[in-house]
Amino acid sequence: MRLSFTRKLVLFYSIIMTGLVVIAVLAYQNIKQNNANNESVNHSYIVLRKLTRVRGLSKDNSLHCGYYVITANKQLLQYIHDEKDTMLRTLNELVALTADNPAQQQRIRSFQASVIQGINYSDKIIAAYNTGGQQAAMQLYALGESGKINYTIRDKVAEIERQERNLLYQRKATYSAGEERFARLVSLLILCTGVSVTLMFIITHKQMRLRKRAEAEVKQMNESLEKRVKAKAETIRQQNQRFRHLMDNMIEGMQIVGKDWKYIYLNDAAVGQSKLTRERMIGKSIYELYSEKDNAELYHVLKQCMETGQPSRLDTAFTFPDGSTNYFDLSIEPIDDGILILSMDISERKARELERQRRIDEAKEILNKISHDIRQPVSSIVGVSDLLENEMISEDELKTVSVSMKESALLLDLHTRQLSEYVSKLRKEG
Repeated sequence: MRLSFTRKLVLFYSIIMTGLVVIAVLAYQNIKQNNANNESVNHSYIVLRKLTRVRGLSKDNSLHCGYYVITANKQLLQYIHDEKDTMLRTLNELVALTADNPAQQQRIRSFQASVIQGINYSDKIIAAYNTGGQQAAMQLYALGESGKINYTIRDKVAEIERQERNLLYQRKATYSAGEERFARLVSLLILCTGVSVTLMFIITHKQMRLRKRAEAEVKQMNESLEKRVKAKAETIRQQNQRFRHLMDNMIEGMQIVGKDWKYIYLNDAAVGQSKLTRERMIGKSIYELYSEKDNAELYHVLKQCMETGQPSRLDTAFTFPDGSTNYFDLSIEPIDDGILILSMDISERKARELERQRRIDEAKEILNKISHDIRQPVSSIVGVSDLLENEMISEDELKTVSVSMKESALLLDLHTRQLSEYVSKLRKEG
């Protein structure tokens, strides 16, 4: 499988960076080791200095004890006490410092025992002076036990110093070897970096020539593409303008309410229907502008469409803040930004429908009344007809029947004229 130039470059980078990382890690580990070795060397120097100090203090303690016996100078007791405290503290520090070397620590503990023995002997001489006087202390001091203890301390210090110096030489050698190894790693790191930079320069130079050629081609393609994009953008802009013009000039009101219930867009018809200005409405919540209590049915449908994403359509009365009410035919559609509301003011149509219903109800009432009133004269006429069919009717009864028929006919004529007048009135109003 033939690798592309990019993959080759990535592979080369990976190899170089891996090598540099390995060298850097080794150099870092070497630095840590050298630091540890350097600390070990310093550790040995500290041990040697403390040994020398304890040995000197032990010798001074013995001498000050002798001077005290001879001179009875009380100030020397404070020196002896301070030297004892310093020796004990320094011995404990030496034990802690040699914790990593059990053999050396054992020698330190033996040395510590001898120093404590010398301290105790000095305390014994001072106690003899305090109880038996100068002669008793001189007799005890003349035994030369302090000198023997100091010789023992000297020998033990010499052995410890010899062992510690041997260890110091070993640590110095290890530190020097680490320094040399670090120098080699740094040289190797510099060499690898130089080689990688040289190769990168060669590769980059070659790549730049190829890139210039490709850039010229891309530039030509970009110019052509830019012209096409500008033409397409201009077409889209013109289409958007036309679409916006169509929306703004629709007879039907269009408004977009965001998911936060704030108005995003209203066309001119929607602004006219709202009885407010566009500036007053854009960015404001529908709840801030119109009462939810007065338009509960509409708000319920709007919330349902916003929450469920189901479109709705309804005819509803909408109450404005000034108390007036208009009727609207609403179509509510869910969109990504919220909901789209298309509205048509049907207040006039609704008024005509209500007026028509009122007239129908009025006509029904009049017809019912007329029907009831006509039923009486008709019944009278029918009764008179039944009497005329009877041959035994007298002349007086005939006169009475004639008068009754005349009254019924007049009443019937009156109701007929009332109905005719109402029909004429409807024709004039309609």
